[in-house]
Amino acid sequence: MGVHHPSDMGTRRYRILTWVHSTLSIRTTMSSVPIPYLAMLPSEIWLASWTLCSARQLRRLSLVCHLFRSLCLPLLFQTQSVDANNLTRGDWVANVHRLHRAAVRLERIADGPRVRMVRSWTFAANGSLVVMSRFQSHIANIGMVGAMYERVFTAFSSTLGRYQRLRSLNIRGFLIDKPFRDTLVSLPMLEEVTLGSCDIPARDGALLNLKFFSMYHTGGLRTKDFSEESLELVSPGRLQTLKIDGWGDTIPLMAGFCGQRFSHLTQLCVDNIFDLNLFLRFLTQCPKLQSLSAEEVPSVSRTSLSSHVHPETIPLLRSIDASLDLVQALTPNRPRSRCHSAAWRFIIC
Repeated sequence: MGVHHPSDMGTRRYRILTWVHSTLSIRTTMSSVPIPYLAMLPSEIWLASWTLCSARQLRRLSLVCHLFRSLCLPLLFQTQSVDANNLTRGDWVANVHRLHRAAVRLERIADGPRVRMVRSWTFAANGSLVVMSRFQSHIANIGMVGAMYERVFTAFSSTLGRYQRLRSLNIRGFLIDKPFRDTLVSLPMLEEVTLGSCDIPARDGALLNLKFFSMYHTGGLRTKDFSEESLELVSPGRLQTLKIDGWGDTIPLMAGFCGQRFSHLTQLCVDNIFDLNLFLRFLTQCPKLQSLSAEEVPSVSRTSLSSHVHPETIPLLRSIDASLDLVQALTPNRPRSRCHSAAWRFIIC
């Protein structure tokens, strides 16, 4: 084995250190140069690739680069929800922390630039939390639950008008008074509204210009009987889908349309029809109707139905889910095919 001169050893070490330094320099330079993701694929393809990603995966993608962050943030903020009904029963400490996080999120979104990214809101109110905290005063700091819930509720109702790009709203357990109704009308891009278990004392005023409207279990918590007063809430001119459950404010809502024509309504779903004559008159206002679901229709003879319904009342009707008598009255002498064995559901040929 040969013996290396000390000078040769120094030269070799210098060359090795130089190579390592140059290699690290190249890697550092490459890592500092942003990868041209947009040149690889257009933004639309990237977005289509992330349609099945969870919120956690989208948050991770948003940390990759500025492009991914600009694409992922609207997806992360476009849908917002708060469910005060789905709280942990008996664990008041956990409920306080959960409501506090919801309040902070609401306040930050409404006060920041992310408010323009929100397209859909779902909020389930729970006014019983305040009452429960008062009746369980023996629990230490139980009042914090009610106080924190009121903070969440106030943060949502007082800032709803800032969501100028909101398209869909689903709220449960709300009081639709005049200020709140005016806030709904002020949202220029709002197209879909679902009201569940709401009380609506504001019976008239500016109308909501919607494409989709659903209402169920309304009027259950009211302190005043509005059953004799018509409910003028939605404009019929743009409405395409109407779903109502037949209880509470359904009859006042149908009466509130005052015979106006629904030029674009194609889908109607009504449960528990109490006033059959009002319902049949309402059908005459919907010449473009294509799909009809009417459950629990009062029993009446086919002859009586035929006397109230003209054969050409809804000539474009293609699908109907109703009692056999109503089907025969609305589609006389028209071929039908039954497509569901559990109900009287027909496709009109």
